[in-house]
Amino acid sequence: MIYLLARRDDGASRRPILAAAGFGIPLLIACGMNLGYNHARFGSPWESGQGIQVLTGGAEGFQEDFRQHGALSLHYLPRNLKHYFGQFALKRAPYTGELLFDRHGNSMFMATPALLYLFASFRRRKDVATWALWAGVAGVLSLLLTFHATGTNQFGNRYLLDCLPLMIPLVAIGMRGRLTVVSGALIAVSLGINAWGTQRYFKYFVERVPSPAELHFAAGVYAESQERMPQAVAEFRTAIRLWPRFAQAHNNLGAISAGRGEAATAVGHFAQAVEIDPDFVEARYNLANALSESGRPAEAAAAFREVLRISPSLVEAHNGLGAVLIELNQTGPAIEHFVLALRQRGGYQSAINNLARTLAAYGVTADVIRYFGRDAALDPAYARAYVLMGDQQQASGDADAAIAAYRRALEIESDNADALEQLQKLGVRVRP
Repeated sequence: MIYLLARRDDGASRRPILAAAGFGIPLLIACGMNLGYNHARFGSPWESGQGIQVLTGGAEGFQEDFRQHGALSLHYLPRNLKHYFGQFALKRAPYTGELLFDRHGNSMFMATPALLYLFASFRRRKDVATWALWAGVAGVLSLLLTFHATGTNQFGNRYLLDCLPLMIPLVAIGMRGRLTVVSGALIAVSLGINAWGTQRYFKYFVERVPSPAELHFAAGVYAESQERMPQAVAEFRTAIRLWPRFAQAHNNLGAISAGRGEAATAVGHFAQAVEIDPDFVEARYNLANALSESGRPAEAAAAFREVLRISPSLVEAHNGLGAVLIELNQTGPAIEHFVLALRQRGGYQSAINNLARTLAAYGVTADVIRYFGRDAALDPAYARAYVLMGDQQQASGDADAAIAAYRRALEIESDNADALEQLQKLGVRVRP
């Protein structure tokens, strides 16, 4: 709309109010109909169905972040900046090792180098139409960069199609309407990259036929589900022989070894999976657990931190890191990670138990004040921890310590039913 109103060579610019109405009213009607449809179908004008899809398993990799931060958040900004502008690395196709674009998105300037001429459009600094186009691009990008996803199983960045119609005129402005050797070369390279990327996309995401390695892997998964472990191991090994960089097969072999109590062997398989695919979060998490089971807490702590670097909201990793930090006598940081896990998933029993045992064994006041400050005492997770501490002390015969723990739970959460019940059993009268 701004672009149309800024035109000086158009008769409509003589009547800007009518021009704005002619463009804006149909747009507002369409938006209103869309919001009404959303409300009728999903119960909210702002729910388009994506949130429901994410939370019901349509995109499991985004669920934890979506629960914590919603559809739009600055939390997603670093990742999205990487995939829209900074991701120049190519990936290897599963099973064949052929080069592919990152399915979460590569830099727009890598997929379409001609878009570099966007920056040249700033030479027309006094042109209102140029700034109007940039205002539209900035508005769309502000939403895309804070959106919870960048698109998956794609070539390039499909969400950029929302602002590409505004970028193309800016590229033309940057080229000054002339086709030079440089601009022609960039256009030709862009066409070539897009043709190659489209061919790769159709080959590996639309028309792909399972490779022999993939078929053996699928047979191994089925055998594993039927608890036929020797057959599963044989199938996974065959898959790796056919495709040595099969990260998922290495991970599954590690999981079988871990289930048999062969922690050292499991570490080897998980380490190979991580070496092949450094962003394989499941394999990194499994490696950290296997290192912990192997009696290597320092290495396990480093591995858990790598997991959290890639996936900061993975509560199991926070809990696992806290557990190995206890082994390293780093009580305060351990408590911090238990609480981070509980703040993201309040009913996570393993973290509750770990926190309770830590508080019971090491005390709480100094560490809590040091790592969380005064606000930490308001966290309901601690109330549950003190109840469990009281239960442990009551079981060991220390009634006075148990009463003190239950009273502390009530200070944090005054209506905690478990603490009230246990105090009543101990004959302690609690003021309402």
